[in-house]
Amino acid sequence: GSSATVITLTDPGAPAAPVAGTTATYCQGDVMADLTATAGAGGTLTWYSDAGLTTVIGTGTTLTPSATLGSTTYYLTETVGGCESAASTVTITITVLHATPVAGTSTTYCSTDAFSSMTAVPASGGTITWYTDAALTVIAGTGTSLTPNNVVGTTVYYVTETVGNCESSTPATVTITIDNCDTLTLEIPTAFTPDGDG
Repeated sequence: GSSATVITLTDPGAPAAPVAGTTATYCQGDVMADLTATAGAGGTLTWYSDAGLTTVIGTGTTLTPSATLGSTTYYLTETVGGCESAASTVTITITVLHATPVAGTSTTYCSTDAFSSMTAVPASGGTITWYTDAALTVIAGTGTSLTPNNVVGTTVYYVTETVGNCESSTPATVTITIDNCDTLTLEIPTAFTPDGDG
């Protein structure tokens, strides 16, 4: 006789699809967060650019997304012991920044004048926002027209257009100068006399 050794092979199967991070939307030029993933079974993570899992674009727990405009889907698998999981997906959408709106002309008024509304035309059919600071933090109003504040001095209004969640990066400007124009009062005598007494 011979003695036989019995070897039992266990096929653990492919691991579950890894957690592939969060789908996100950015405006063109925004700083994008890296995609992050978790290997649930302690395996190797592989990122692909295609659903057929043929084009590897990275490995590991993070991937820097492409800045390509539009929507890009990333596919992520985990491999343990030569078995590759099904893919998880995460989609990153980058929206184009639209053109600066066309704003009206700069004007000078006297403080006692009737002011005309400033106007702006959206370049891409978006929403117009008027600001009174270059940092675009103090909103003066929204819409295609705005009456300037009656404040003596010079005020620069910054005008942006927002389409979706993306605001134009370069504002248009309208400068309004309001002068304190004193009213001149003339006294006209009703009669003149040669010696100036009446």
